[in-house]
Amino acid sequence: MVTRRGLASRAAGLVRLLESHPEFRALWKEHEVGIRPRGVKRYLHPVVGFLELSCQVLLDPEQSHSLLVYTAPPGSESHDKLRLLSVVSAPTG
Repeated sequence: MVTRRGLASRAAGLVRLLESHPEFRALWKEHEVGIRPRGVKRYLHPVVGFLELSCQVLLDPEQSHSLLVYTAPPGSESHDKLRLLSVVSAPTG
């Protein structure tokens, strides 16, 4: 990855950290850098109240992008609230 993106890339910066900071290198070896967040998130929306949503992370390693997708099971209270929000927040005109 460093060779593809060059010396100014984030990957190259990470390599420099690993080479020059023993404490960072020790933490990196513990492999806790990739801890994933819980799959269910809870939000308090000002219009519809509490939402309980499942979160999926879609990764595009080529572009170093990630997309968070929030969903609720069909028929659940949170699903109904999301449908309501799609109507309440829809643009008019």
